[in-house]
Amino acid sequence: MNGGLVKGINFSGSRIGAALGMPLVAALIANVGWKRSFLIIMVTGFVWAALWWWCFRDEPAAHRGISSEEREYILKNRQTAASASPPSRCASPHCSHRQTFADDGAILRQQFHLPSSASHGSIPM
Repeated sequence: MNGGLVKGINFSGSRIGAALGMPLVAALIANVGWKRSFLIIMVTGFVWAALWWWCFRDEPAAHRGISSEEREYILKNRQTAASASPPSRCASPHCSHRQTFADDGAILRQQFHLPSSASHGSIPM
């Protein structure tokens, strides 16, 4: 599966989940009250965490549900940390981890769907 497709599904799923979660929780509170809503959400979170822990592993060798052929394919074709890191825009080793003001504005505009003029004084950074 293409990495871009996986990232797109993940990004879309988190946005759709956030959009649907708020009205669903409001309906849950209206129907069962806020105390039971907390309990229902807590139990759902624990069940989700248990399923996640059971299904996902950091290393393919630790996962019980894949075949040896699939495990070999994953190990042969996965990226290394060195190849996955983006190149630095700065030649100096002192500024390799710095973000610029323009980067922050771009992130804010993308997260909050703001027009490009929003980074020039209307939103404090």
